[in-house]
Amino acid sequence: MGSQIKKVSEIPGPKSKELLARRAAALPAGLGKSTEVVVEKAEGALIWDVDGNQLIDFAGGIGMVNLGHRPKAVVDAIKLQLDKYIHPGALVTTFEPYLDFAEMLNKITPGDYPKRLY
Repeated sequence: MGSQIKKVSEIPGPKSKELLARRAAALPAGLGKSTEVVVEKAEGALIWDVDGNQLIDFAGGIGMVNLGHRPKAVVDAIKLQLDKYIHPGALVTTFEPYLDFAEMLNKITPGDYPKRLY
């Protein structure tokens, strides 16, 4: 095993099995999962399961696939934002960071015509 993979128990281990049983009892079967890994924490491309195994995350969630888990710059920006508001909802109100982001994407999107982002 490589230095990034540290297996200390079977997968799923005892704590994972307990949580997977709770999942089976609390969530619908239609909510699929592709592994028996129960994540406790993640950083960069690594995840640690609740049994202490350290694994490389080859599956990645939508929110981390490009930058990894918990990149410092993103975490710092989130912390700053939390002091202002979390998510007022663009369908309800207007807030400047949403406009800044839309304008930036509209500017870099190819095409010589007015663009609008949703």
